[in-house]
Amino acid sequence: MKPNLDKSWKLSIYNEKQRLQKLLFPEGILYSKKKDKIKTLKTNPIMEIANYISISYNKKKARQNCLALVKLS
Repeated sequence: MKPNLDKSWKLSIYNEKQRLQKLLFPEGILYSKKKDKIKTLKTNPIMEIANYISISYNKKKARQNCLALVKLS
C-alpha cells in the first residue's frame, strides 16, 4: 500500500495532493519550524490498520528469519 501512495503523491498535481493529504490526515499536519518536526493529530483509521498489519508482518518475517538461521547452525 505504501509504495502506491508514494507513487500517487509523486505523480499528482497540487490539488490532488491536497485531497490525498486530507484523506490521510483529516485534521491536518502541523510543522514546528523551531524544532523542524512534523506532527499529525489524527490519521485515517484505515491507514492505522494498514500500518499495524505491516508492522506485524515484518515482525513475523523477522522471527521466521531468525528461526531459519538457528536451524542452519
